[in-house]
Amino acid sequence: MLPKEGGIIQKYYNSRKYGQEESMNTVKKILALLCGLAFLAFFTACEDEGPMERTGKKVDEAVENTQEQMEEAGDKAQEQMEEVGDAMQDAADKVGEKMEEAGEKMQDN
Repeated sequence: MLPKEGGIIQKYYNSRKYGQEESMNTVKKILALLCGLAFLAFFTACEDEGPMERTGKKVDEAVENTQEQMEEAGDKAQEQMEEVGDAMQDAADKVGEKMEEAGEKMQDN
């Protein structure tokens, strides 16, 4: 319940209310400043790499190198399989030609 307007109590109440708002704004400004400083401190601290970060990077590099080597090995194996397939096809074609020649000779005789 608010005191009557114009009285000493009302003036005191209004001054206290204004003081509370002003102090709340000051608190908000201080909190915002502290949050900003904490944010900066956090990201500044993240720039330094510790032993775990360095180890993690080395593991990542090793995994990437292994993946690349596996892909290269797979590509080489695929190329060799294609060469073997081509050689088998050539051999089958030669066998087919020889069979046809043999069949023609049999018909001629």
